[in-house]
Order: sequence, then C-alpha cells, then structure tokens
Amino acid sequence: MRLSDCFADLIAYLSYFLRTVERKQPPYDQVRHEIERLLGESESCLKQGAFSAEDYDQARFAVCAWIDEAILSSPWKEKLNWQKQQLQRIYYNTTDAGELFFERLNSLGLHQRDVREVYYLCLAMGFTGRYIQEGDQYLLDQLRASNLKLLL
Repeated sequence: MRLSDCFADLIAYLSYFLRTVERKQPPYDQVRHEIERLLGESESCLKQGAFSAEDYDQARFAVCAWIDEAILSSPWKEKLNWQKQQLQRIYYNTTDAGELFFERLNSLGLHQRDVREVYYLCLAMGFTGRYIQEGDQYLLDQLRASNLKLLL
C-alpha cells in the first residue's frame, strides 16, 4: 500500500465534484459531510500502522491545501461558506497553505517518497498555491517536473 492510496477515494470524490459542480451545485452540508467522512476514512492507514503519523500528517496537509484551493476556485455557489471553514484552518490552524505547501514540499527528505508522491499528485491535479500569477506557470511546471524525477 502507498500513502496516496489512503486519499484515493477523497481525490476521486473531489475530482467528480469539480467536473460536475457547475451543473449540479450540491448543498454545502452534503459536500462538507462527504469530504470530512473521506478524510476520516483516510486515517485508517495511520491506524493500521502502514505509515508514520508524521508522513500521514504531511500528506494530509497537501490534500487539504489542494481541496481548499480547488473548491475556492470552482464555480460552486457555496464556496464562500467553505472559505469560512477551510480544511487547512480546521486541521492546521492556518490560511497560508498556498505558501506552506511548498515549504513543506521542499523540506521533504529523499526517504519520504510516499509523501512526495501525494504532493506531486496535488500539483498534477492543479494545485498552484503561491504560483497563481500568470508568469508563474513556468516555475510551477519546473517544480512539478523536478518532483516527478525524484519519484521515478
């Protein structure tokens, strides 16, 4: 089992949400409940002892940052409600995940492949964080490519 497997259902749910949100506009409570439920299920990997608490927490941070950014960038009419209760604020007491994501990624050791893979997946799924400006795309592409090389 890989650490990314712990978050597979959550990633799949959010990907579906993002593809259908403009048309479906699901209620806030439904989306919040489902994401919280899937985050809770992801903790089963930790309880099974498959990964260290530190690695799980690092990976969950990346996933929470991606979810918050993706929802807040979506055409969902309930996103202002989400902004008040972002996952990064609830789990990590921050609203600076766009910066901290890259600081945490840069601090990963080579032995933390599973954690790096989760960060890479978030980048591949569109996380931009502090690289949101138009001229930042090249830097973001370079960062994504360099992390992929470390995984191969």
